[in-house]
Amino acid sequence: MSRAELLQMVLGLSVPFLAAQHVVNSRIGELMFNSALDYPWWVLTLWVLKPMNGLVQAALLLVVWLHACLGFNFWLKLKSWFPKVSLALFALAILIPALALLGFAEAGRAVAVLAQNPDWVAAVKQTAAVPLPEQEARLLDIRNALWASMLLLIALTLFARKVRWFILSHKGIIAITYPNGQRVAVLPGTSILEASRQAGIARMRRYAAGADAVRPAACSWWVRQT
Repeated sequence: MSRAELLQMVLGLSVPFLAAQHVVNSRIGELMFNSALDYPWWVLTLWVLKPMNGLVQAALLLVVWLHACLGFNFWLKLKSWFPKVSLALFALAILIPALALLGFAEAGRAVAVLAQNPDWVAAVKQTAAVPLPEQEARLLDIRNALWASMLLLIALTLFARKVRWFILSHKGIIAITYPNGQRVAVLPGTSILEASRQAGIARMRRYAAGADAVRPAACSWWVRQT
């Protein structure tokens, strides 16, 4: 796994944790307590009342966007036309989230001015049917439970992979030998590409610009069951 792929995986796993607070307060709070948190209330909360939550939302936007951009890059870099448009796509990748955050900041500044009027804040809270303090405490407990559940699922997944490796390794290991003499031990069913990637061996390379295909690097191997 390359560093970029590892980064994409970490970003993807962080999305549910960053989004949990907003999902719980908006959707679950609406279902449990009949709240109607509208756009003015959210801007007021994220920019004025709880700015740390606003930073989390901004981080969520950037994390999701970077995760998507990495995925598109992995896919499009195999296309022959990608080098010609890569700079334009890179500019869009920077511009779109920047404009989104600027729009949020502009709305926040406008709401900050309105929030100086206590009557306006009270009217927004009344319209949004904001949960009571004890209800907010219950929502916080739900968020924490979601965080714990997601951590447990990740831990169980990693543990299951170790168990799978332990079980299959007792049934036999496949040894792949490359022309340079390097050997890679893998489980039965692993493809040559997967084995090469796990060992950090370049398996695919681009040819001259304009080539339509990405051809596999020359490689011969023998397989031995241990």
